[in-house]
Amino acid sequence: MGIPKLPFSFPDFVKYPLQAVVYLLLAYFVFKEFTRGHECDDLRQANIVLSKRVDKLEKDKDDLTWAVAVKSGVINQLKSKQDSISKP
Repeated sequence: MGIPKLPFSFPDFVKYPLQAVVYLLLAYFVFKEFTRGHECDDLRQANIVLSKRVDKLEKDKDDLTWAVAVKSGVINQLKSKQDSISKP
């Protein structure tokens, strides 16, 4: 028994239906594999965008923390000056 040829004609499909279905499924999955988009590229780009967003939010948080610390320091200095003025 030799290697069966690919069933491309209708009589071959009738004679070897299982092989025909296997070849069609194989061709479908190979086509699907090579024509699908790359999900990894989308995930990499999303990761870059989210990384930049995290960096910006961390910088904003640090700036806000610094501003609150400066404001608290200024308020404490004003209180100490008022206390020193009011004390004889």
